[in-house]
Amino acid sequence: MKPRTQILIWSAAIIATGLLLYILRGVLLPFVAGMAVAFLLDPLADRLEKRGLSRITATILITAAFFLFMIIGVMLLMPVIETQLVAFAKNFPGYIERARELFESAGGGRLRELLDSQNADGKGPMSDLVGNVLDWGGNVLQRAVSSGLALFNILSLIFLTPVVSFYFLLEWDNFVGRVDALLPRRHAGTIRTLATEINVALSGFVRGQFTVCLLLAVFYATGLTLAGLNFGLLVGLIAGLLSFIPFVGAFVGLLASMLVAVMQFWPDYLHIALIAAIFA
Repeated sequence: MKPRTQILIWSAAIIATGLLLYILRGVLLPFVAGMAVAFLLDPLADRLEKRGLSRITATILITAAFFLFMIIGVMLLMPVIETQLVAFAKNFPGYIERARELFESAGGGRLRELLDSQNADGKGPMSDLVGNVLDWGGNVLQRAVSSGLALFNILSLIFLTPVVSFYFLLEWDNFVGRVDALLPRRHAGTIRTLATEINVALSGFVRGQFTVCLLLAVFYATGLTLAGLNFGLLVGLIAGLLSFIPFVGAFVGLLASMLVAVMQFWPDYLHIALIAAIFA
């Protein structure tokens, strides 16, 4: 087969695959998650195979241990997270009012007149703005929760991801072998070398970032909770998970924790500085 023909075939296959993935993007979440889990756990399965276990035995042990750990973690954290979410929703109007009072005291009469100029119905521009934002957020959340596709994605993520992970982890080496068989023989060696280098770099980055995110989530959640910050566990977990994107997790965590800290501890500057130091 001529090189030009091979290029055309591979280009058509890549384009067709991309279009198919785009069309099915709404139901691909559990499959992508399952493949990611299998990618992360494959080196461990290979090590167990070298110690004498069969591939299926190693896959069963690793998959069961991983998802059992996830289930236990969710069961332990969900009651606390749910409590903090409910408390946050309950206290949010009070935080808005507290923020207005702090702005007014900091800016004096001019800021008070700007933010609290009364309309005929007794509501000011700030109140209207906050009300509009809350209404918009509530509508978006209601549509997301009531969406059948969202519900399907959640259920499929819960029930399909372990099955997909098990299958991909079991057949991972076979998949790699089948892809290798499709490579043009003339360039197979070069492609294997490049693919190996990419795999080593990518797998190291992903596993390293996953470990860093987990450690940061534990550190932030523990530190904020011990510091006495309201919703410290929730803020810390979100900041840790978002740390997969450089600087985003720390920025979001610092911003959220400082807003809550100012509402909660003002004018205790030392306590507020302690909260900020956790993200330093």
